[in-house]
Amino acid sequence: MKKYLALLCAALLCAGCLALAACSGGTSGSAASSNGSAAASSAASSQAADPAASFVGDWKIVGATTQGITVAGDFSQFLGDEANMTINLKEGGTGSAVVNEETQEITWKVENDTTVSMTANGETLTGVLEDGIMKIEMQDSEFTGEMLLSKDGSTPVVKEISAEGAQSITSEDALVGDWKLSGMNIAGMTAYGDADQLSQLAGGTDTTMTIEKGGSGTLMGEQVEWSVSADGAVVSMSGMDIPVKSFDGGLMIDLSDVLGTTMIMTFSK
Repeated sequence: MKKYLALLCAALLCAGCLALAACSGGTSGSAASSNGSAAASSAASSQAADPAASFVGDWKIVGATTQGITVAGDFSQFLGDEANMTINLKEGGTGSAVVNEETQEITWKVENDTTVSMTANGETLTGVLEDGIMKIEMQDSEFTGEMLLSKDGSTPVVKEISAEGAQSITSEDALVGDWKLSGMNIAGMTAYGDADQLSQLAGGTDTTMTIEKGGSGTLMGEQVEWSVSADGAVVSMSGMDIPVKSFDGGLMIDLSDVLGTTMIMTFSK
């Protein structure tokens, strides 16, 4: 099971690479939900009665983390059937893991209120429950990091990148400077983390933005012009006016209206 899970996690990160490349190429789905309070409350209540009850059920892959990068969301349109991964934990300590339509029988046991161990073919993995997400640490030649699974498909511990949290910019001081891509939301998938690692995910593509005084600059290696008015800030390139807003201490560029699908990029200094 460990080998298959490592390969799946690597595939998820490849999906992040495809999405980032699409973002950079686009300049030349909805974000993951952050409402996990109900799930956390339910999990806490179950743990108080019986720790095992918190783990029983079907767990679906919703993301992966590695080297300071988190990738989460709906991967099916990027990976197809390869995105399928479910762990079923039954009462009594038995269960199964389905990866790419291949099923392996597993046994499992509760180690404490938030930790479970799962064994298949002599290999044991540990899952830790946090706010409705089960995190499974992986260390393999194919992947080193954590796999994220949930019962309902939500990702409450994953940062939300949404246009709803952005604010208009009406001062050029908030815009001018050198910026690095720090996150993105494209067609139902979110990726964020260390700027240099994100650049590597995008195959070394230029993922920076420079806004210079006077109305010029560059975005991912392309020349742009920018302006700020009472209605907000925009970056113009190739005949397109792209809104730029303030988000989470940095900037957000929303290409969704231009491209007809969700595509949001966030930048930080």
